[in-house]
Amino acid sequence: MSKSWEELKDELFKNLNWGKSRWFNYKMLLLTGSGIFVDGYNIIIISFGLAGIKEAFGLQNQPFTLGLIGISVIIGNLIGALISGYFTDKLGRRLIFIVDLILFVFFAIISGLVTDAIELIFARFLVGIGIGLDYPIATSYLSEFTPVKPRGKFLVMNITFFNIAGIVAALVGYSLLPLGSTIAWRYMLISAAIPAIIAIIARYRTPESPRWLLEHGK
Repeated sequence: MSKSWEELKDELFKNLNWGKSRWFNYKMLLLTGSGIFVDGYNIIIISFGLAGIKEAFGLQNQPFTLGLIGISVIIGNLIGALISGYFTDKLGRRLIFIVDLILFVFFAIISGLVTDAIELIFARFLVGIGIGLDYPIATSYLSEFTPVKPRGKFLVMNITFFNIAGIVAALVGYSLLPLGSTIAWRYMLISAAIPAIIAIIARYRTPESPRWLLEHGK
């Protein structure tokens, strides 16, 4: 009788001692939570820069365009999450777990260098795709590498990274406002790349998903 995935996973954890290693569990919590942190930071930080964006691009009487700037990243998140499964199944979770944040970093920097509102909407949309790709992978990774008993606790703890990011983004946003509204927003958007770069470096040694390896006969 063939073993279920849960039985295979438990056996794998037993052999590798990953599932029972508290340090490894918390390491995976940090690595998966880093993407949620980046998302939270990115969403909150722009709220401190909207006044400057409005002034820089003359959007005082264009609420629809301002709304698109705000919601474009959310639309990107949704699309990224929807296509994440396809790419991870084809290329592996570890690769996309790193590449999605590289995509985020690139377009976070671009978003601070744009010359008009349309460019900003497009850049924010692609930033959202990068983070949207990350959410399903992060949840899957944390579930796979966490033993059954504390798994629920770890998944809940993972979400708190968004709240922590909001606090950090508020502090950074307030600290950059004295630079002047027309320039501060650029630094705010670019600053979102910093935690993402740190996360990319930290994720470099992340092991490939055991489930993906088993499903692909590796």
